[in-house]
Amino acid sequence: MIKQIKRGKSIISLLILIFVYFPYIYALSTYYAIGGIYIPWYSSRIWEGGSISFQNPNPDYIVENAANQTLWVSCGPESDDTWHEVGYSKGWYNSNTKTWDPNVRTLYFAWMWPNGDYMEFKSNRAVGSPGSSHVYRINIENGAWRIFIDGIGQGGTGQILYSKSIDVGLESKTTYATLTRVYPTDGKYRENGVWKYWTNEHHREYMDSNYGYHFEWVTLDLKKCVDYRE
Repeated sequence: MIKQIKRGKSIISLLILIFVYFPYIYALSTYYAIGGIYIPWYSSRIWEGGSISFQNPNPDYIVENAANQTLWVSCGPESDDTWHEVGYSKGWYNSNTKTWDPNVRTLYFAWMWPNGDYMEFKSNRAVGSPGSSHVYRINIENGAWRIFIDGIGQGGTGQILYSKSIDVGLESKTTYATLTRVYPTDGKYRENGVWKYWTNEHHREYMDSNYGYHFEWVTLDLKKCVDYRE
């Protein structure tokens, strides 16, 4: 009888843990809508960076913690495990208070190191009003990766050169965010020192339809696309 009571308490405790912590775990998930260009690991192509122009969302995102629209460029020709990124974020995590501030609007840049350390920074570049545009660029310069917003250097690292994938899109920490349509334009990649527009030959699209996030091309030459949640 005592064992049965203990077992019953264990089950109840487990259920409490599931119902109490599951929403918290769920809220920390990240949902994506991504499109981009991709280099298979066996490719002999040497890609040196990517560039995109994003409008600030208008109307702005409504978030519980954070959502962002971003350019990602992987480091090295054989992996997507390390990368640099730059973009716009609505919401920001305060490492001092250990809380999210959903009202912060900022341009940001970040990178992932091979050891798994993720470094994220607010940019000093003025974010501007909803609807205004910025040009985001990540490329190799003087033997290192460099990040730029509107041509102004933000930072970078000396990680492995050349890139396997270049992506643009949005990500959200929850499915409760309201993410309005944003129109990225002028998607480019740099190959052998020359900037080129994305082409149908190299692009890919990804949609997480389970949560209603979308990325789609709206021109055949891939110079313009749309990124949103319905």
